[in-house]
Amino acid sequence: METNSIQPVCDVVLLSWNQVEMLEACVEQFLKYTDQPVRLMVVDNASEPKTKKYIQSLKSTAAVRIDPIFNSENLGFVGGMNVGLRASRAPIVCLLNNDTLVTPHWLSHILAVFNANPSIGILNPNSSTFGVWPKAAESVEAVAARLAVQHQAQPFMEIGTCIGFCMAIRRQVIEKIGHLETTLHKFFFEDTDYCKRAKQVGFLCGVAQQAYVFHYEHRSFKNKKHRDFYFKQNQRLFYEKWGKPKRIVWVIQKPISEKDRQEVLALARKDHFIYALGVEEHVALLRGLHGQIMVQPTVRPPSLFKILWRVFKRRKKPYDVIVMENENRICAWLLDLFCGELDRWFCISTPNRTDLRGATN
Repeated sequence: METNSIQPVCDVVLLSWNQVEMLEACVEQFLKYTDQPVRLMVVDNASEPKTKKYIQSLKSTAAVRIDPIFNSENLGFVGGMNVGLRASRAPIVCLLNNDTLVTPHWLSHILAVFNANPSIGILNPNSSTFGVWPKAAESVEAVAARLAVQHQAQPFMEIGTCIGFCMAIRRQVIEKIGHLETTLHKFFFEDTDYCKRAKQVGFLCGVAQQAYVFHYEHRSFKNKKHRDFYFKQNQRLFYEKWGKPKRIVWVIQKPISEKDRQEVLALARKDHFIYALGVEEHVALLRGLHGQIMVQPTVRPPSLFKILWRVFKRRKKPYDVIVMENENRICAWLLDLFCGELDRWFCISTPNRTDLRGATN
C-alpha cells in the first residue's frame, strides 16, 4: 500500500463487503476519473480473503491517496460509513457505495456547487437513481458530457433529502449534527434521516446536476425478503420520528403569484411532494424550483372531472391533499364527497393557508 503527501479536498468513504469484481470496477473508474486531490478510505465490512487481498493491493496515485480500514465484523451500511466519517478530516466527505461508477469531472462539479453556496450542506450527483439512464448504446461518460452541457445554466437543484449511494457532506454539517443515526437497522432511511437533521440546523440538500455517477442499486443486498423487511421497519421508525410526507396536487388555474410560488417552495422544503397541474404559462415559474415539485403541464386548464379521474386512478402512492381555487359550491361538494368518502385526501376548494398548513404539518 503506497501513500502520498497530497492534502485532500475531499475524503471519500467507499464501503466494501465481498463482491470483489464490482469493487474492482468501482475503484478502476474512480482512479481514472477523479481529478481532485482526495483520500479514498476503503472501509471493508469483514469481507472474504479475496476481497481483502484486492484492497491491500491498491496503490495510491498522484490525485488519490488510498487508506484501507478493515472492520473485524460486518457493521452494515450505517456502522461502516460511520467508521469512515469518524476517520475523515477533509472539508468535504463523500459516502460512496461500491455499486457505482463515477465519470469524468464528477467531483469537480460537486465541489464547484459547494463553493458557490455555503448554505448547501449535502449533495448528490445526477444519477441513474434519479432516472438519468444512458440511452441506447450510450456510455456513462457520454451521459456525463451531455449533462455537463445541459445544466450549465442551473448546476444546482435543491431537493428534499439526498440518497446515500454517493452523498457528499460539508464538514460543518458533520461538526453540527454528528454521524449517521445508529438506531436505524443497518440499511434504509439513514441517509434521509441525516438530511432531515442537516436541514434542521439550516443547511440545504441538493443535486449537482452536471456531475454524473451511475448506480446499479441493491447489488450488495440481493435478498428481496430481507431488504423489504428492513425497508418497512426503518420506514416505520422514520415516520414515527419525522412524520410522513404528503402528496399534494396543486391545481393552478391562473398565472401563479410570487406568494403562491413561495408557499409551494415552503411545502417542498418540508419534504412534501407537490404535483403542479396547469397550462405551461401558469406553471412555468415552478419549473426547476425544487426537486420535490413535479410540474405537469396540461394542454388546457384542468377540469374538476379530470382531476377526480386522476385522483381515482392513482392507486399506488395516492394523493393526500388537493389544492384548488374554485368558488363553485358544486365543485367543493364533489371534492368533499368523493375525497372524504375514501378518507385519504384533505381537500381545499378555496385555498386557505391556515388550513393548508394544518393539513401538511
